[in-house]
Amino acid sequence: MAKKNFIITIVFFVIFITVIVGGVFFIQSSSKPTNTNLPPSQYKRLEKKLLSLGLYKNSDGQLSGELTLSDGTFARVIDLNRDGSLSLVKQEKKGSTVYVKSKASFAKVKAFLSRMEAVNQ
Repeated sequence: MAKKNFIITIVFFVIFITVIVGGVFFIQSSSKPTNTNLPPSQYKRLEKKLLSLGLYKNSDGQLSGELTLSDGTFARVIDLNRDGSLSLVKQEKKGSTVYVKSKASFAKVKAFLSRMEAVNQ
């Protein structure tokens, strides 16, 4: 009887450890960030369009410069991220000396570029 209880205990222990280890691997695999980087060709096209608006590349390769937005405020570009978003420091309101760090998503950058292209045509 003692041997049977010992075997049952071992079986339950093995099942318990298997469930715990499987759960840890599941959590780790589901929490990994997905690769949101743009393909290199698309990134280069985006970079080229932004450079044509008067931005420039620093000696370290980061994109920088100042953009005038449609509401008359300024945005200082800190960097173009690999996912196509821009890291910015934006003027809070026109004439203000207060600047706020923000990030413009790839969708917002594309919309901004399409508006700028429409104005420049």
